Amino acid sequence: DQLAAALPYMQEALTIALAMQRDKSIATSYNDLGAVYLETGEYSDALANLQKALQVLEKMDDFYAAGLTLANIANVYRDLEDLNSSIDYLQRAERSHQRHLSTSADDGYAVRALAQVREDLGITYTLQGDFARARTSLAEAYDTFEQSEFVLDQIRVLAALADVELADGNAKAALALLNQALSLELKVPPKRSVELRRSLVAGYRQAGDLAAAREAASAGLSVAQEGGRSPDELFFLEALVEIAAAQNDQPALMTYQDRFFSAYQASLEERYQSQIADLQNAIEVRQQAQSIARSKPSGRRCNALFDCNVG
Repeated sequence: DQLAAALPYMQEALTIALAMQRDKSIATSYNDLGAVYLETGEYSDALANLQKALQVLEKMDDFYAAGLTLANIANVYRDLEDLNSSIDYLQRAERSHQRHLSTSADDGYAVRALAQVREDLGITYTLQGDFARARTSLAEAYDTFEQSEFVLDQIRVLAALADVELADGNAKAALALLNQALSLELKVPPKRSVELRRSLVAGYRQAGDLAAAREAASAGLSVAQEGGRSPDELFFLEALVEIAAAQNDQPALMTYQDRFFSAYQASLEERYQSQIADLQNAIEVRQQAQSIARSKPSGRRCNALFDCNVG
């Protein structure tokens, strides 16, 4: 996680790749730089580097790698809440993977990447409120994962489909999908999906089954605590507080409230330390980038490694 220390090596790798005119290495270097800037929240720099990687990959007709980069750009835009741009890049990623598969149909990595793009499309359509397209994209993703026997991917997509139904007010359909996912989960012990249990809580509450919602929230809380996932732990504790209040269970209400406030205080301290570390990392990365820019020689140089046209 020492991103500032990694940056000069990535910059040097890019300089060498450019000097040697190795397109694949150039694209990889730009992608690596984009990943660093994304980690530090420098979205404009992340996009600039990912776009440069994309230009190289498209020039090479490397449709598989271009599809991966397009999907990464789409995820940046989704983080920025620019859903229209995110969908545009995901659609481009879908077409890129399809072009690759038209000549390499047996490429399992590309098959899975295409399904993941369709899954991301479905999730983004859900955020946009376009439930019909969300269902179509997620169903296509599920069919691919099912044919390839990727069980964990199937569970994740079923939970996403359930979220579509919940957002559209169809609790019964959502619970059917979630129970299907629970049955699949038995095939991959001890894997337990926290996202699945979040959706179960929402589904049972929407259906008015508070006892089942409470059971699902308790199970979800255990999964979140096992994985050390503070935001999920808070979600389930808050749900348990609200369910206990709705059931007029005062002893349980007091217990869950105490646990919630204790977990919330711990999460605030954890978030504060994380934000300080992220800010320090971003400052170091920015300072390192400026230092690298200042140290670049002007004019031309030639030796055994560098081309004369590279400054």
